[in-house]
Amino acid sequence: MEDLSEQPVLRVRPEEGERFLPNDFYDVLAHRYFPVLSLTYIASIIGIALKVSRPEAGFIYYFFQDPYAYRMGYWVAAWVSIPAILWILIKSTFHLGDVADLWYKVTSGLMIFTLLVSLVLFPMGESGFAIRLFMVATIPILFVQYFFFVRGGLPPTMAWPLTVAGLTFLTYGLIL
Repeated sequence: MEDLSEQPVLRVRPEEGERFLPNDFYDVLAHRYFPVLSLTYIASIIGIALKVSRPEAGFIYYFFQDPYAYRMGYWVAAWVSIPAILWILIKSTFHLGDVADLWYKVTSGLMIFTLLVSLVLFPMGESGFAIRLFMVATIPILFVQYFFFVRGGLPPTMAWPLTVAGLTFLTYGLIL
């Protein structure tokens, strides 16, 4: 029988310079991810409110009183967040950080392909058509978001007001 008292003790210590989160993790969130997500959410709310406005109930009603535009905006923001969150997670991994850009491109491409195939193959109901239409409109946002992730973030004078505005609209939509 084996003597268990002779087992080696394994101690895991980070190497010099390694951390649990990379040094620029909070910078990526504050200056890259949240501003673009806020801009996407605000633009989708305005676009949806403009699209559903009718002569009897105009843009002002749908923008300030009806929660439909805010709830549809959640779906659009969640759709755009998928490749961004994947990029952030892979970029923060020490051994896979170099392939984060490739993963973003592949994930975005698969999402666009899936969306276009769903438009062709599946019948469109009233609500399904509206959400798919706005998700097709988010394709340019995927490119803008990638540009900000690769090139660097927005300056704080632009990033923080956009983030605060997005959080304000999010809170207002939750109140409705």
